[in-house]
Amino acid sequence: MPRTRHLHLDNVITSMPELGPTVPDGGYSWLIFVGVIAIKMTVPSVLAIYGVVLSYVHIDAEPDIHLWQGSVTLTPILLLAFWNLTDPWSRTIVNMDSVPRAVGLIGVFLLIVGVLASGYLTTEGIGSLILRLSAGGVMGIGASLVIMQSENLLRRHFRTRLALVLTMKHIANSLGITIVPAYAYMLLENAGLRTGTLLFATVLVPGILGACTFDAPVLKRTMPYSLLISEEDNELNIRDISDVTTTSPNPEVIQRRASYEDAEITREGPPTLFSEENNSYAYDEPADDINLFVTPIGRVASSWTEEFRMLLLIKFWSVVPAWFGTKASMISFFVLSPSLILTEDKQGVNALGQCVTLTTVIGLGMLLPGIMSYWSPRTARCRSIYFGCMCWLGAAALLGLAFSTDYAWSLMWSFFGGVSIMGCAVGQESVLRDLLGPTGANRAHTALSMIVGFILLLLIFVKSFPLCLQIVAITQLMGGSYWILNPIVGA
Repeated sequence: MPRTRHLHLDNVITSMPELGPTVPDGGYSWLIFVGVIAIKMTVPSVLAIYGVVLSYVHIDAEPDIHLWQGSVTLTPILLLAFWNLTDPWSRTIVNMDSVPRAVGLIGVFLLIVGVLASGYLTTEGIGSLILRLSAGGVMGIGASLVIMQSENLLRRHFRTRLALVLTMKHIANSLGITIVPAYAYMLLENAGLRTGTLLFATVLVPGILGACTFDAPVLKRTMPYSLLISEEDNELNIRDISDVTTTSPNPEVIQRRASYEDAEITREGPPTLFSEENNSYAYDEPADDINLFVTPIGRVASSWTEEFRMLLLIKFWSVVPAWFGTKASMISFFVLSPSLILTEDKQGVNALGQCVTLTTVIGLGMLLPGIMSYWSPRTARCRSIYFGCMCWLGAAALLGLAFSTDYAWSLMWSFFGGVSIMGCAVGQESVLRDLLGPTGANRAHTALSMIVGFILLLLIFVKSFPLCLQIVAITQLMGGSYWILNPIVGA
């Protein structure tokens, strides 16, 4: 094969055709987008389902409800904790995997197994406790795999329309939180707790169909790059020179060939770009065989030290309260707040309907920042203030739910809580990159996921729902203060 056939970019992913292969923003990519939408409507909604289950279990419970006695709460807390703990390994698996459909299906099936195992939530005994613990952990691992794979595929299949598809993804997430709890309420009312919890697995059927659409993008390859002088021209020029030298002894040609031979023997004089018998680049190989494209051993050995060096930065630890508050607010609003109104206003069967309405209002609140995410702030200062305001809004909503005695006020605070949840989810990646840079943000993800996951496990030992909401509100208030005051002070 001629060497000029290698002078083109084979594996570069770009949206500019003149630089190499392009990502197809259309065709089969839209089918994958529909599959991702189906997953975003179902997988995150599993967390909201257990808020309805907890309300159903505690309709006849005593007013003093705490997390460990209400054993149903173990499953959603472990789900969210293992979701965060597994994210670093899921990211590694997704980056190394060449069959995206297999990873997506494994994640959805793990979720289904966890949902089926959680059908024994109210069963007593050490066996049921172990089953509840394993159900939450398995569901967290499955959710991490399928969500990480769907996010990766969206960014690989779409470049020019990426902002649009990400906005539609956020809208699908809020619609799932709005619709799925009503479906769970219908199952519990018609089939009871045990059978209804087992039937929750039907919610993930669209997720299976969505994972079946996963596939890596097929790159559109351009024509290979060649030298400014093509092979035909080079061969023609060489043929012409050889013909001229054989037919007529031109003195200039003889002198040129003699100078080439002298330079080849003595290795003196200026280096030539092309040799006479080859149309590839000519160069002198160095005496030492040094491979420039192999990562030095020292860099590989120091990569782990660079990862742990992130833990020594004050900026990193200033991010932790906001990240924990953002994740823990999902437990507070989706799982704890529906049951919290049962301690204030018991209305028999109607109380469960009020809990479902509360969750639906949270989903409607998430819809507003999901739509507005298409017009995200353009500057780092505006993004930081926006994220801090969303954290403060979540803290105010949690404190309002903890201390309000009126159901109408609870609905209003739930709406603001939904706005805060989606607003923080939309802005957290951009503000982290603004603070630590792209490389620092990628390294910080692993440590943030692990730290937040372990702290979420401590919520199991909180003794009351209002106290849990207050703790999460304080962390969000602290985290939001940093993101608001930092750009204002100009640090």
